[in-house]
Amino acid sequence: MWSEKNRLRLTILAIFLFVVGIIARLVYLQIVKYDFYYNISVNQSSKEFTIIQNRAVVTDRNGVVIAKNKKVASLYAFSKQIDDPKSLIAEMRSKGIWLSKKTTQKILNQEGFVWIKRGVDIDTAEYFSKKYKSVGYIVDEGRYYPYNTLFSQIVGFVGVDNQGLYGVEKLYDEDLKGEEISIIALKDSTGKYILFHDKEEIIAQERSFSITIDKNMQLIAELSLMEGVQEFGADKGIAIGMDVKNGEILFAVTYPGFDANKFSNYSQDLWKNYSTFYLFEPGSIMKPFTFIYLLEHDMLNLNENIFCENGKYDIYNHTIKDVHPYGTLSASDVLVKSSNIGTIKLNSKIPAKDFYEYLKSLGFGSATQVLGSGEESGLLRNYKKWSGLSQPSISIGQEILVTPIQIVRLYAAIANGGYLFTPKFVKSNEKPVATKVFGEKSLSVVRPLLREVVERGTATTAKSEYVPIAGKTGTAQKFDKRLGRYSNTEYTASFAGYFPYDDPKVSMVVIYENPKKSIYGGTTAAVTFKKIAEQTAILLGYKIKHLRIKNVG
Repeated sequence: MWSEKNRLRLTILAIFLFVVGIIARLVYLQIVKYDFYYNISVNQSSKEFTIIQNRAVVTDRNGVVIAKNKKVASLYAFSKQIDDPKSLIAEMRSKGIWLSKKTTQKILNQEGFVWIKRGVDIDTAEYFSKKYKSVGYIVDEGRYYPYNTLFSQIVGFVGVDNQGLYGVEKLYDEDLKGEEISIIALKDSTGKYILFHDKEEIIAQERSFSITIDKNMQLIAELSLMEGVQEFGADKGIAIGMDVKNGEILFAVTYPGFDANKFSNYSQDLWKNYSTFYLFEPGSIMKPFTFIYLLEHDMLNLNENIFCENGKYDIYNHTIKDVHPYGTLSASDVLVKSSNIGTIKLNSKIPAKDFYEYLKSLGFGSATQVLGSGEESGLLRNYKKWSGLSQPSISIGQEILVTPIQIVRLYAAIANGGYLFTPKFVKSNEKPVATKVFGEKSLSVVRPLLREVVERGTATTAKSEYVPIAGKTGTAQKFDKRLGRYSNTEYTASFAGYFPYDDPKVSMVVIYENPKKSIYGGTTAAVTFKKIAEQTAILLGYKIKHLRIKNVG
């Protein structure tokens, strides 16, 4: 039995331990976490939200930073505390801070806490916080793209909360996004609001995310396209280059583009990566694929003569024309001289079902599964839905829709021995994925023909003294949906090929939409292809065999 004395001692001990526990808890709340919990303990929270900091930087293939973070301010106010809302709004406008309609209404209606403007420079934020006691700011992070337009259609951009909205920034937002920091808005004992966050520091360790683009090659392509669009009076210019040995995209430019730092000032059409989203009828850059099929199946003798009808050929109540009227051409010259009539006659040897299945095996009408970008699939209708004119039209690049990235990887396959790679815009440790689509037997014949196109065919403007180029020109009428027929005034001009011919490194496609000076790929896109190829070859370490020195003075 417990004695009265023992019971008293036990009671005193229990009371002592209870008091010690309370004191320990108070010490923790009042001293250890005083800054964060003091206001919570005596006030009622009105709003809680987060900001995100330390987003990973994006670099090009060589480690050049092309998207990074910068310190900015986020202005806020508790609108019920603003003495003169109209004056505040007016002064902000005078300082170049334009508020959205929604934000303006919140301030005027005094609806409590409101973000006034995100991404403001810190000096401006400091000015307003000192002049208006109801206005405050926090130092935040914003995204900065130091090369403005150069990578914008690939990298994309983020929103005010540093969340990816477009391009690589959106597709890889989970990999890029930083740490979250909690912010709480509270009402104090006088009814006024205050804003604070936990003081625990986040140790910022810079992380990086690499894309396959080479900054210098990208700049060469952008400047060359800009010159071309202006010189040829085109609506748009597109250039994309691929490493033929692994499918990595080395450059991809559309001109005109947009500045990712000011994306909201531009039409959303300009945001698109047109190397993957631009749909066009390819014209004569499709012709080599007919020749490859015929050679693979022992259905072509390069020395056989093809009568090209002197430039006009009636088929299925439609007249096919050549740019230059030819009588009889050898099969090889049908490709070198780009005869539509000769190509159609040669293609007629192929059964429709076989031609369709061949084109499907090359990826036409299907997504490339490109890594690092969205894309269009193109259009290749099932052969069962073809008219009599369909196969002849497809063989010369009409009645089929393709994307630049589909074409550039096929020309890479011609250059690399027949391997069709899955394209990449982002660096990956995974082994490149490729499918064998062409045999060396056919390529050993077609490659010299593509070189002859540049030497003596339709692309002599692409002939370079510095680097040997092989490729094919394309000119295609655009379909006018309004009229329900092909336009007589709108064209797509293109050149697809690879370089150096003797040791292929890069495949490339250059496209101009609606060039006014000339509609032909040989006098527009081929010119730009040569400019880009010459400068890119130097960057790749290709030894220039000839050096032209201009006579000065």
